[in-house]
Amino acid sequence: MGSFTDDRFTWSIKVGKATYEFGHFDEIQRNFWMRDMQLVSDHRSKAELLAFDQSESRRAENLGTTEKNLSWRLALEADNLRLTELLNEGRQALYDEEIVRTLATRMLEEEREKSERLEKMVTELETQLGAERLVRSNIEQRLREQTAETLASIESAARAGKLTKDQLDFLIISTQSI
Repeated sequence: MGSFTDDRFTWSIKVGKATYEFGHFDEIQRNFWMRDMQLVSDHRSKAELLAFDQSESRRAENLGTTEKNLSWRLALEADNLRLTELLNEGRQALYDEEIVRTLATRMLEEEREKSERLEKMVTELETQLGAERLVRSNIEQRLREQTAETLASIESAARAGKLTKDQLDFLIISTQSI
């Protein structure tokens, strides 16, 4: 394998009787070098390396396509889920809005009916008040006429000196109310 000596990652390769020492400051780069050297030792001819490269590139393309499809599928599923949630939220908002509109319409209709009832009651009360005022003015007019007649008869009786007890009581009561 390799070791860490003198601030370097080192490794050695034996080819026949000769030993070659290699070193690098970065362990990751050392691992790349070791992997590439292993690849060269496993596939010694150009034809073997070409076949290996082609098979690896096809494998990467297939993996890439599968991984791309998987990532696209996951992204589309996430978008679909997000859009479905947005759609459901929109539907719920429309449903809630329809409920609010229905309640507002119902409340407005009730207020309109109440207003119509109150207007009808006001009209009826105004009619009753007008009728009662007319009756009152008629009663007051008759009372004035009767009072005037009674006073005229009392005055004529008083001139003649013939006041009855009822006329005298009426005269006393009518003068007290003035």
